[in-house]
Amino acid sequence: MVGRAILTPKNIDVEIISDNIINRLSGKTKIYPSLDSIDSTENTSEQQSQVYSSEFLRSLKISDLPPGKLKLKIGILIILLQNLNPSEGLCNGTRLIIRDL
Repeated sequence: MVGRAILTPKNIDVEIISDNIINRLSGKTKIYPSLDSIDSTENTSEQQSQVYSSEFLRSLKISDLPPGKLKLKIGILIILLQNLNPSEGLCNGTRLIIRDL
């Protein structure tokens, strides 16, 4: 898979292909959920309870937002989407392989 690219126009297709590739690799899948809390330090006088559960919010599929959970496995290829350290080669579009979780 390192020498190939798969192009797809829809995010749902990306999710299906990603799941198929992850399932073909041996090892245990680690799921990293998104952060699901708010910073209430600004409005300490107005304490509001959370209206929607974390599970419901993670299940939403909104095109402009990243998925609510990230599935990773050792050996899988990922692409860096932000310049972290250009002097070390960690630039947008760099391909990386997961070695440890």
